[in-house]
Amino acid sequence: MSSDETAPVWIPEFRDERGLPWPQFDDKNSIVQSYEFLGTEQLVHPNDVALLKLPRHSKGKSLAKFQILPAIRSVLLVRGEILDIMKSLPSGEVDFTPTRIACKDDEVVEDFVFARPLNRVACTDFEKSDVDFDPKLKSYSDWRKIVFFPGCLGSLSFARETYNKRMIMSDALKRQIEAVAPRGLHFFLSEEFEPMAGLLVKEPAER
Repeated sequence: MSSDETAPVWIPEFRDERGLPWPQFDDKNSIVQSYEFLGTEQLVHPNDVALLKLPRHSKGKSLAKFQILPAIRSVLLVRGEILDIMKSLPSGEVDFTPTRIACKDDEVVEDFVFARPLNRVACTDFEKSDVDFDPKLKSYSDWRKIVFFPGCLGSLSFARETYNKRMIMSDALKRQIEAVAPRGLHFFLSEEFEPMAGLLVKEPAER
């Protein structure tokens, strides 16, 4: 996708909706560990399956209507059309890790895949933002106001913001995913996003 200096950059975020299955990482039994997905480096165990489990009230059939689910804040858990969209991105933008989700009715769901961004991009405009920057960690996790440089993704469609570690995506990719109508997933401009709870601080901008 071509670079557009005026194109908005979006933060995808799940908001807690009733009935939304939320698989949890099974760090006790999974060789691939959840912390490995926080970076953009090669996974320590790149050929292994990530093991997940659903809360005790969830059954395998509860996943049937979903193509994307929350699991780890820093990656997408996808299948179906949304997985096809992510696989259509240029090589070098996304890393895919198969998963196995154990459900409480003994069903095992194996067609969801982690899609992890492989690039970091410094989108934060520190002159216009108000953030608690940690010079030792060279990052921030809390802010009163955050502003991204317009078009900071350049030709990329999917990446991780260098300083706050959030997933970010291009307007074109956001619109493709939005067209599938993924339940529970919302898209925020940086100015709209409250970091601690993932809540809106004002109404979303016109799409």
